[in-house]
Amino acid sequence: MRLIMKTWQPWVLLSFLLFMMTLPGLLRAEALQPKSPGTAPTVTGAPAPAPSVGPRAQAPELFDDVERQLKVAVIDAQKKLGMLESWQIKIFEEEVVPQYRRFIRDYRPMGPGTGLNVEVDFENLQNYLKFYAPKVLPHLISKDRAKGLLAVSGANSATQDFRLLVFLKTDPACAKCTASEPAIRALVKSRVEARGFVPVWVAPEEVGDTKLAGRLLHETLTELSRKKGSPGALVVHWAPVPVDDIDSAHADEKHYFVHSFFNIRDLAKDEGKMDLMDSDSFETSLVRLLTASISELGVKADQTVREQAISKEEILIEISGFRDFAHYNRVKTVLTEQLKGVSSLEERKITRGQISLAVGTSASKEEIAKQVSAIVVEPGGAQAIKLGVR
Repeated sequence: MRLIMKTWQPWVLLSFLLFMMTLPGLLRAEALQPKSPGTAPTVTGAPAPAPSVGPRAQAPELFDDVERQLKVAVIDAQKKLGMLESWQIKIFEEEVVPQYRRFIRDYRPMGPGTGLNVEVDFENLQNYLKFYAPKVLPHLISKDRAKGLLAVSGANSATQDFRLLVFLKTDPACAKCTASEPAIRALVKSRVEARGFVPVWVAPEEVGDTKLAGRLLHETLTELSRKKGSPGALVVHWAPVPVDDIDSAHADEKHYFVHSFFNIRDLAKDEGKMDLMDSDSFETSLVRLLTASISELGVKADQTVREQAISKEEILIEISGFRDFAHYNRVKTVLTEQLKGVSSLEERKITRGQISLAVGTSASKEEIAKQVSAIVVEPGGAQAIKLGVR
């Protein structure tokens, strides 16, 4: 020991003493570090390892709860839309709710354990519920008849006025495409009929050239709809992407497309296209395209109704004798369902015991008055409700 102490220099002794003084602090710091059994040591500057599973697999309950809150927010939005007609309620339940995410503008957590703050896209939702052929098209059809573009309707005029030509085109050599045809046909039929149209399926022989696609195909169907006296046409084309159009870097992958064209004469024209991979669904993509087209129809329909109101003297239906607001709502529902050629009924003036509704229509005041006089609001008893037109 004496030999060792002799050979140590003073600076070595000083370093040793400093180390012994700091050792207890180092041990306490190490003890405070969180440890996980089996966790590999972290290397400073090394990239964090990628998670082995996605967020839904890590926390499926959290993901499902977010989806539930988004869906509930859209369902609750129905109460803020005001009085909906029966066809709108049907569309809301069968189309809006199943694709609720299409009507969410934004959402964010409000705080720990307090749920989500969900912002519903009311503008898009309202536009989606605005278009209904029997309410919007009579004004446009009457203008076309006055111009000689449409023949005067016969006994089955209601059916003739709202016939929509529908053409479905796909590649018969594509197994994925042909397998989707029944579902696409059912989807198109449902969406078209919900808007008051009667679908008229166009056969390939009526189109002629089987190679027609894109703009030329759309123009052909538009012209065919004019010849047949239809207010418009819907074209859906889905098939594999041509090999020449695929990037060489992805030449070994299967690519598809779905292309839609929706044209209502003198009202709106909307076109959309989506590219798909082999794992994607034609039907899901078509739902997105049709949702956009129908919302665009709603925008144009609203403009048409407003233009009608500006261009002519406003017609008002005055309702009195109702017991309460619920009673009034039932009366308005009866009027909405029974009045022909009426695109909207909007509250214009509300006083004690009387409400005046502005009528969106291309019909004359005399025609509306005649219809109103024939409506029985409460059959089977004394009619306390009084209806007037001015």
